[in-house]
This record gives sequence, structure tokens and C-alpha cells, in this order.
Amino acid sequence: MNNQIMLAQATPPGGIILRVRNLPGGLVGAVIEGIDGPNVVLEFSENGVNGWSAFPPPLSLSTETYMRLTRTDTSNAISTIRLTAPVGVTGALDGEGHLVIEGLTPVATGDALDTLADRVTLLEQTGGSGGVGGGTPGPLALSVSPGAETASISGSPTSRQVRRLRIRAQAACRPQLIERIYLYASITAEITGMNVSDAEGNVLFDGAPGSVTAWNGLFTTINLPNPIYFGRVGDTIYIDFSADVPMDTFPTTQTAAQIATTAYSATNTSYSGMLVASLLPVLTAALDGPLGHYSLPVVQNPTVDPPLRGGYWEVVDSDSGPRKIRYSNGLNWFSATLTQE
Repeated sequence: MNNQIMLAQATPPGGIILRVRNLPGGLVGAVIEGIDGPNVVLEFSENGVNGWSAFPPPLSLSTETYMRLTRTDTSNAISTIRLTAPVGVTGALDGEGHLVIEGLTPVATGDALDTLADRVTLLEQTGGSGGVGGGTPGPLALSVSPGAETASISGSPTSRQVRRLRIRAQAACRPQLIERIYLYASITAEITGMNVSDAEGNVLFDGAPGSVTAWNGLFTTINLPNPIYFGRVGDTIYIDFSADVPMDTFPTTQTAAQIATTAYSATNTSYSGMLVASLLPVLTAALDGPLGHYSLPVVQNPTVDPPLRGGYWEVVDSDSGPRKIRYSNGLNWFSATLTQE
């Protein structure tokens, strides 16, 4: 969903401070994609008082923090901060009373659409029987994981010539499905390969990225061909480039970060310092009926209260116990332990 924050004038001394909260309607899960008009400096702090670190878009607001907006331009031009956030679903009824959701397009076309139409027809004719399921369907549930980021930027950067980059999950990270990687660098060289493996060395993905998009000479977005389950301690991503890529590293301790980065030269020598990166999770949907390969939200801690009227599923993947699949009917939770076949 597209949203905007607009500033029509310069901010007061000290800027405007917003709290990023993980609540309905909050900013956790939002992705700030860019700024139109006069520049606005985006800074973040854990306590909203000190320790502010500037971070230009695009970036994912994946943890609870404080965001400070500062605009010094005194013109009448409007600054627009563009962001997308899975905070709700809006739409309008068409002429036949069907809800058309903004920003979404049908996923069933051709033969798949015919099959879906046949299922609906049979369901209507049999009153919910006929082997196609029945009852009242639960509402659509959208869920997004918190993502993962390196530590906040601090200190003076050092320019490096990077041929290979390693991203490794730390203890503060959590298992989740990721689909995009943000790098604080403008990558013009070709990405010759990406390899994702777990702590035991099992290969999770080995191939080329789905697409690579540079933004404003500051950031590069790497889209994976398919979502990858990543986040257990030791899970590792390697990205190889066809030529040296100039990147800045920062003298920041990464031990408490969600992910740690290491840059390598053409001779496979590691550089000291952290390269800024973040992992963007998949927006998942939980629906009644048959479930797709990436349908269920993956959570580290079980959801305490049923968030919907019913029809909500989730997978609990925690280091403290076996994986579970859970279902909420709006009043109670039901769960089953998953065992490896």
C-alpha cells in the first residue's frame, strides 16, 4: 500500500520526531522508498533523545525506534516522503458488488482462472459440499516479518574496492522469508552469482539474482528470484561481482546486529569494518483453503491473541522448541507440532 508523509515547510529546530511502533497502523513494516521535493534528513535513535544516525532511503523500518525528520528548506515546495506499508487493505466495490483491492492484480489467469471459476460454480451449486470445501471463509490476513539490518552507521567511512560480499545471520536475527537485499552502494558491475547456505553448509540457493536496481547513486536493490528462508545463526549469503565495486565500510561493532557483513577484495582478502545492508521480508497472506508455498507468516514467538475473526494460520519457528503450525478461529488457538519426514 502506498502512503506519504508530507512536509510543507521547514521543520522547527530539532526536527520532528515520530515513534516507530509495532502496532496496528504503526510504522514497523513500512519501507521508505524515496523523497520528492526539498530534501528531508531521516535519522533514527533507540531512545529518541540521543544517538541519532542518518539513513537515506530506501530503507525498511523493521524495529521499534524513533525517527527524526529535519527539513531546512524554507521554500513553499512540499517535501513528500514516499513509503509502502502493509498496514491495511483498501479498495472499492465494482459494478457487481465485488471488492477491488487497490494496488493488487488477479493472480489467476488463463487455465488457472477457468479452474477457479469452476470451483466457485460447484461450490455454489452444492451449498459448500462437493469436495471443494465449505463454511464461511476467514478474512485475508497480511503479515510481514521484521526483516534484518546491520548495526547503525557510526564513524567515518572507508572506501573499498569490493569483489565479494558476505552477509551472515547473527543471534539477534530471526528465521523468515526474505525476497530483497538493500546495499548501501551503487552497483554497476554484474552480479556473477549468489549463494545462500545454512550453518551446516547446506545450499539454500545458488544462482543469479532476479533483478538488480540502483537508486540515486546511493542504494542498490537486489531482488531474489524466489523467497528464501533465512535467519538462523550462521545462515550466510555470498554475492560475487564481475568487477571491483566501490563500497564504504564503517568502523562499527557488529556483534549485536541482526546481520553482519564482510567485504572482500579481488584476492579474497577481507576488509575491516561493516558494509551497510538490510534484508527485506516477504509480505505473506494466510487464507482459508489450499495454501501456497509461501502462504503462511513465519513468527518467532506465538501470537498471543487471535488477531482476526477467524481463518488465521501461522508457523512458529523458535530455537526454544519444535516448529508448530497454529490456527485461530477468532476465539481459540489450535496447534500441531511439525515433525520431519
